[in-house]
Amino acid sequence: TADFRIDLPGNARVPDPEGQQDPAGPEPDRAAPLSRLRVLLAEDNPINQQVAMEILEDAGAQVEIASNGRAAVAALERLAESRPPDVILMDIQMPEMDGIEATRRIRSQERFRDIPIIALTAHAMVGDREKCFSAGMDDYVTKPIRVDRLIEALSRWRRPEERKAASPPPPVPMAEGAAGARPSAGGPTGTCAAPDRPAPAKPASPVPVMDPDALVAEAPVPVMDADAPVAAAPVPVMDADASVAAIGGNQRLFLKICRDFLDNHRNGAEQIRQALEKGDNELAYRLAHTIKGVAGIFAAREMTAAAEALERNLRGADRRTGAPVPAPPTERFGAALEKLVAAIEACLERRPPDADTDAPPAPAEAIDAQALVDELSYLLRRNSPRALETARRLEAGVAHPEAPPLLAGMTEAIDRFDFRSALAFLDQLRRLIDASSERENR
Repeated sequence: TADFRIDLPGNARVPDPEGQQDPAGPEPDRAAPLSRLRVLLAEDNPINQQVAMEILEDAGAQVEIASNGRAAVAALERLAESRPPDVILMDIQMPEMDGIEATRRIRSQERFRDIPIIALTAHAMVGDREKCFSAGMDDYVTKPIRVDRLIEALSRWRRPEERKAASPPPPVPMAEGAAGARPSAGGPTGTCAAPDRPAPAKPASPVPVMDPDALVAEAPVPVMDADAPVAAAPVPVMDADASVAAIGGNQRLFLKICRDFLDNHRNGAEQIRQALEKGDNELAYRLAHTIKGVAGIFAAREMTAAAEALERNLRGADRRTGAPVPAPPTERFGAALEKLVAAIEACLERRPPDADTDAPPAPAEAIDAQALVDELSYLLRRNSPRALETARRLEAGVAHPEAPPLLAGMTEAIDRFDFRSALAFLDQLRRLIDASSERENR
């Protein structure tokens, strides 16, 4: 059995020495790299949504989430009625409408021509970049998402008046195989602006946004023969150190991702086999692609390679007609997934108690339930994963006998990113609290 690293790193977040930091985040910090930046995030994978949301909110951004390209177009049109987003992060492969088609529809409207669109893609090949740019995208960041690179790309596309006077963000040299923004029309190689848009400020020395060798999971993964045995070399199944470092040392978020992966993808190999038996090649492809993306977050090289092999196999078939797939490497995929699941389970068993996201908060001497309801409502309307922490604080502060089932339903809805249902539970809870307060004041 391959060895794996499960030691949690020591660079986890340190609690505020003056007290627990507000889970909704502090007031906008002018020193934060993305302070007041409004971002529309189009991403269908709930785990990637949570990673990106926490990175962006920690950096001071305000985020709206859309779960596919069609929803992103609708969200943009709605937001444009008041104030459109400053930048759009667009996943490429999404159900219903992919990021390429969504970008084309956005660019077809004159009023949206100047909104920067940054692709989120697991592929950094030249052909993939050209597809993004020809559709109207301005830049791209490869997955798995990393804090420094995502912030760097977004900083480059801020409006000129919002950029910091000091340390302007660097452009990306367009070397072959390097990720980054498209060259500006008629401009010198290496500037990062689409036609008719002002180029970002140019620093003294260029720094690439994405270094394909910085994290093994981001480098092109070699595709092994479908009949080749699972690698027996002592390659780590996952690298918790690299994973936590990539998300800014957020150990709490890492443990939440671990649990979400087990809840949603533990039986991924069996689900793919069933889809193939039914001739649903499209579903099998989507499942393999999703697991590959999350495996990258864990720096799980073997799982990433196995998923990539299966994904490429399915990509060669007509996924929508259910044409037979020649010898899909599902056995290799299943073996890799089984080892990754075991590694994640072992990692959770060794987690530090104070990093357990499921542990209820310590009872407070006095909790303003109405204030927490208002705070939670704000977070839910922003589709913020931080809502779960506030919901748990609210659980400790509401003693109404009819509250427990509402609180349980609400936290369960938040945990599966169903913020609309969570708001419905919260509205019922608000009425209970208001009625109780009225009786006490009589």
